[in-house]
Amino acid sequence: ITFGIILVGLAYYALAELDQARHCKRITGSYALYLSDIWNIIELFIVVSTCAVVGLFAWLFTHRVATEWTYFRDTYPDLGNYVYIQQRLFDLFAVNIFLLVFKLFKYFPLVPALNMLLKMLKLATVSLTNFLLMLAVLFIGFVVMANMIFGSNLVQFTRLQLGFVYLYLYLLGTFDFQALRTTDPTWGPVFFSVYMVLFVMIMLNVFLAILNDAYVLVNDEEQFGMMFKKKKAGTGKTRKWRDYLEVFKRVATAIRRKPKID
Repeated sequence: ITFGIILVGLAYYALAELDQARHCKRITGSYALYLSDIWNIIELFIVVSTCAVVGLFAWLFTHRVATEWTYFRDTYPDLGNYVYIQQRLFDLFAVNIFLLVFKLFKYFPLVPALNMLLKMLKLATVSLTNFLLMLAVLFIGFVVMANMIFGSNLVQFTRLQLGFVYLYLYLLGTFDFQALRTTDPTWGPVFFSVYMVLFVMIMLNVFLAILNDAYVLVNDEEQFGMMFKKKKAGTGKTRKWRDYLEVFKRVATAIRRKPKID
């Protein structure tokens, strides 16, 4: 029953996307308008990947290996490939769940407060990109530096991949300062101090400052827009009463000027 409900929901979702794509093609003559929207591409990926997941799950549970291994036998089939495919299916299914949750951003503009956050992120995109690029360059430099200084004595920095992981954990507050100091009494404290001051005290505050500036600009724009709408609405009401007053004055003038009949 559950599998049938999933199939019905998937079929409805796929038909809805197909109808939307056909509607765009009927209006514009091509699918370019439909594919120009990132949300449509995400939805297409969800449909295709979900169809693949459902199809492979159905194949796994109906395959000969999957149906025979439950019986008591003296020999057992090799389930290594079966388990590997199933694990990859769970990975793909997890990506689908993430994209379905991510699709909620599509409806954020319907809520004014959430729409303001989206505008803030769009406004800060360029500054954040430049900041993250500079942050990545500095981070790679510290990883290579830690590998050269402490790599021969500390397991955490024997490889660059491990260095990335452990220096990231340093930013989260998980570090072993005593191990650095024991390995190199001179460079250990210097490396740790410079790294923490540069990343935690400076770069983190720069990141927050970029978001704060974008939020202030978007908030001021929203407040100005609301004030303009209220002023426009008030002006419209004032003009309406002025029009009524003008009509009344004209009627009164016409009555006074009306000739008397003897």
